[in-house]
Amino acid sequence: METFPIEPPIIVSESGDVEAFESVEAAESYLEPIDVEKARFIAYDSRGRLLQLIPSSPRVRIRAAEKDANHDRELRNLLTAYFESVGVANDWVSGASLQDLVEKSLEYRVISLSPLDQIKTFLKRAFKPRRD
Repeated sequence: METFPIEPPIIVSESGDVEAFESVEAAESYLEPIDVEKARFIAYDSRGRLLQLIPSSPRVRIRAAEKDANHDRELRNLLTAYFESVGVANDWVSGASLQDLVEKSLEYRVISLSPLDQIKTFLKRAFKPRRD
């Protein structure tokens, strides 16, 4: 099976909500196989290349579903609608290039923590001294 390059960031949408990931690995470790099995998501790379989300155990795998970026207009429409819904200035959104929109999506990126870092963060918050 031929593989095609994926150019991060990775943009994943579920019913118009957008999550951005700085890398394929970050997206793969964050997405849940059960949600991918239910076909809840559509994903693109930064150029508008459609990505295939493959549920596997223990995590999701991502690969390019097409050689060329044939879905750049869809990605642009998705990001435009999303940014308008979260209050980004309409003037900026309407004048932004796809690259501008993709870069802006990183402000809304998902930061994935390793399991060990998740535990450390939880413990720090749980045992943080109270300030009354």
